Amino acid sequence: MNQAILGVGILVLCLITQLCTGERNQSNVTSMLSIAANMLQADTLTKKISKAELKKYEGEYLLQGETKTLPVKIFLENGELKAHPAGQTAGTMKYVGNHTFIHTTNADISVKFTVEKGKAVMMTLYQRGKQVDGKRVATK
Repeated sequence: MNQAILGVGILVLCLITQLCTGERNQSNVTSMLSIAANMLQADTLTKKISKAELKKYEGEYLLQGETKTLPVKIFLENGELKAHPAGQTAGTMKYVGNHTFIHTTNADISVKFTVEKGKAVMMTLYQRGKQVDGKRVATK
């Protein structure tokens, strides 16, 4: 919880600075408040999970959208699970239970893994009210 509180504190200072300097960009204020809320939500909901348990989710997945396929690499870095969609920045995912993770800076993004025989075989991405499934790709 300490990291989330620190992050929210920094965002509040940025908001105060904007207001005190006369900068009243509604878009920036709304964005900062949204980020702060997501940081608190992600930190509040998370549960402990071992590095060994996280390893079962590592791999390459192909998300099948309506018009395109998106490769996503799931990997461990510094003890945290990361998702790296092709052409995008990797994001940290926090465990919330039942093979489900939420993005640390956007709680609107969550991923649920289907696990069989101790290994994830599929991931489902939930974002903006939509659901996209992706099977794990066999690696050589």
